[in-house]
This record gives sequence, C-alpha cells and structure tokens, in this order.
Amino acid sequence: MNLKSNWPIVAASACAALLLAAYVAFARWGGLNFSIDPTQLMSTMSPLLLTAGFIERAVEVLVSPWRDAEANKKQAALDAATGAGTPDANAIKTAGDDLQTYKGQTQQYALGVAVLLGFAAAIVGVRALWPLLTAPKLSGATGAQQAAFLAVDVFLSAVMLAGGATGIHSVISAFTSYFDATGEKARKSATT
Repeated sequence: MNLKSNWPIVAASACAALLLAAYVAFARWGGLNFSIDPTQLMSTMSPLLLTAGFIERAVEVLVSPWRDAEANKKQAALDAATGAGTPDANAIKTAGDDLQTYKGQTQQYALGVAVLLGFAAAIVGVRALWPLLTAPKLSGATGAQQAAFLAVDVFLSAVMLAGGATGIHSVISAFTSYFDATGEKARKSATT
C-alpha cells in the first residue's frame, strides 16, 4: 500500500479509530432518534439542495476564470498535436497527459473551494441531520453528545454540500423510493 497516494484513506481510518477509542473510553452515549416523514422529506431537504446548487455555481464562478485560460491553451496544444499533418503519437500523449493533469488539479482546487463554502454554509445552519431531529429529542443528550452531534452534522453537511446538488438529490430520491416501495407493499398486504 502506497501511503503517499492513499493518505486520505489512511487519515480517515486513523480519525475513525481515534473517535471510536474516545467513545469507548469516555462517552457511552445513547442513540438519538430521527423523525423522517417521507411526505415532508423533500421540503425538509430543499434548503440543502438549494445551497448545494449555489455552491456549485459559486465554485464555477471562482475557479473558472482562474483556471480556464490555461486549460484552453492545453486543449489547443492537444488539438494541434492531433490535427498535425503527420501526427506524432508521443506529442499527442504528452499534450493529452498535460491536459488531464491540469484538469485533475483544477478539480482538486474546486473541491477545496466547495468544501470551504460547504463548511461556511453548515456553520451558519444549513445542515443535513439537524432537520431530522426535533429539539426535545436532542435535549435529553449530554452537552458533550450535543457538541459531538453538532460537529458531525456540520462535517457531513459540508461534505454533502461540496458534493453538489445532484448527489444530495440522489440520496433523497433513494430514501423516497424506499419509502414509496415500503408503503406500496404495506397497502398490498393490507388489501389481501
């Protein structure tokens, strides 16, 4: 395993292990109950979808002017290498690799900006898990559990927002499809 190329997996695993160890040593919290009304799920998650859409557009506005000019130059170099009278396979490969490397770097920058904007939105209150709880259900938790829940909710929300509106919509669609199928099975078994 190459630690240099797999550092995100190693870091995430180490963080998960530390959190589990802290929980076992100190927390021993009870579970939290979520209330999910399938008929209200879309309206509950709409602020998350809308904010993710805004973040996607903001990232495009922030990153495109900074990175597009050079990407266009690299695309032109690839087009020139491909369209040459006698195409040179090495020149095409080099230009293609250069363009792909540049696009990959741009995606990394865009992800960084999206996560930063996602954290800002989550910190001010656009969150994924919080709308599924009601205040009385969380009020029975200890102060440390409430703080931990808030930290996890902000982190998950920021990452979901950075992933974009399409990803959030996919998650919501999966839930609503499951609830619809479950409801249909219940209706069928009630009529038989």
